Amino acid sequence: KTSNEAGRGVFAKRDLPLGMTIQSVPCIRVPKNEYDEYCKHTIFEHYLFNCLNGDKLLALGIGSLFNHSDSPNVDYRVDSTAGVITYKTSKQVKQGDELFIYYGSNLWFSDVNKDR
Repeated sequence: KTSNEAGRGVFAKRDLPLGMTIQSVPCIRVPKNEYDEYCKHTIFEHYLFNCLNGDKLLALGIGSLFNHSDSPNVDYRVDSTAGVITYKTSKQVKQGDELFIYYGSNLWFSDVNKDR
């Protein structure tokens, strides 16, 4: 679905309880040296999740469609060994609400949800 302010987004099809697993998504691993040589400073880098060893993961499924919020209603855990990211609700979500994750404090875009 399309978010009014932020482009594509993920929306709840029904009410979701706190702590519900939304999806565990497989990822494509991008080794650090390949990221540095081919992906850095491209649009591609905006969709990658960090691994502790410097590698990056590209989340498949709905994983790359969540928009950012300073008060997200979805939390995620990166399992870089398995190459999987699991998304769970961090609060109750009503049907039709957009699902948000927190991208971090160093955003590369204007935060359309900043004043919400």
